[in-house]
Amino acid sequence: MNPALCVLILLMVADLRAGDSDLSARVVRTTIREGKVDMSVRLFREFDWRRANYISKKTFPGDAPPWLPNPPRTRHQLVFGVGGIFEWFQFDFIEIGNYKFVDDFTVTAQRFGGNVIVGVFDPVKNVLLFDGLEYVPELPIPEIKIKASNDLVNWIDISGPKEVSREFNWGDSMSVSFDHKDRDSEYFLIEINNK
Repeated sequence: MNPALCVLILLMVADLRAGDSDLSARVVRTTIREGKVDMSVRLFREFDWRRANYISKKTFPGDAPPWLPNPPRTRHQLVFGVGGIFEWFQFDFIEIGNYKFVDDFTVTAQRFGGNVIVGVFDPVKNVLLFDGLEYVPELPIPEIKIKASNDLVNWIDISGPKEVSREFNWGDSMSVSFDHKDRDSEYFLIEINNK
């Protein structure tokens, strides 16, 4: 690698929302070696547990033929939708019902034709306890575009990141990797948009 290489990483964050809060992002680590750039990008967004979808920490055997070695595992999913309707995906079936937020950290959910389940969110652990299982927020990975420039005026699109981490926890960094050619100086612009 050229020792005179100068890299400036710029972030452009657009339309990332978790409860209409101020948006910001920061590159917390950058490594450039052997034609590849690896970065960790941390998004700072206010978190509203009431607007998140959840996935169980525990995994369960998937629906697969008994002869299949190492059958896939699945997780339960919980979605608090619009209009007070929730959806609870378990294995290969869905339960639907009504929900209501009782206080700052409690939700009651009544399945259609079923019992009432009380869920409690723990803001310290960032976990929702629902029907005896721990659920964590399922955060979508935003769309990421990368541009490069040698003068901060003319930007060219890089063919997109080669690798983006598939899931991340609230407050953790996303990992972004892309190919890079050695140049004397180069600037990168990373656009982060909600899908």
